[in-house]
Amino acid sequence: MEKITIGWQEYLSLPDLKIPSIAVKVDTGAKTSALHVQDLEPISHKNSQRGSHIDKVRFRVCLRQHDNPNGIPSQFQQFRPDSTSEFPANDIIAISPVIEYPVVDYRSVTSSNGTPEDRYVIETVIMLGRHHWKTEITLANRNSMGFGMLLGRRAMESRVTVDPSKSYLCAQPSPLSVS
Repeated sequence: MEKITIGWQEYLSLPDLKIPSIAVKVDTGAKTSALHVQDLEPISHKNSQRGSHIDKVRFRVCLRQHDNPNGIPSQFQQFRPDSTSEFPANDIIAISPVIEYPVVDYRSVTSSNGTPEDRYVIETVIMLGRHHWKTEITLANRNSMGFGMLLGRRAMESRVTVDPSKSYLCAQPSPLSVS
């Protein structure tokens, strides 16, 4: 497989989640990727062998204006933050429709402030430039972070080289990348 060079921030798309573009911070210090979600709700199902367990989660993805310079998709609900929001008041925020997605794990992750946090994990396709592959992503509240998604080293292993002096080296995903 051909390795690609990426910068410390990039655009990628999440086609299975119908997210055409999101700005991500590339973080080689983070083991697992993380996606900012809102309204996270586990969906449990009865299983005669294991009892009740979580098969899927429901959530919504929050995008900021800088996540998708091509324009926010029409199926997203848009609003401007007010003065009490953690987002800049001049930013345009968009919330995805509700997404229901299978869970592959529930694990403890140490957050950037060193606090362990239990998170749901999904496995989905990421598209970075013309390259795509499946990876695990934890679902978290990243409201106070500058980026709605963090790309961790597990997602990059043997696929990318990071040039921390550069930004946005990959072509931005086109709106046609996501159906």
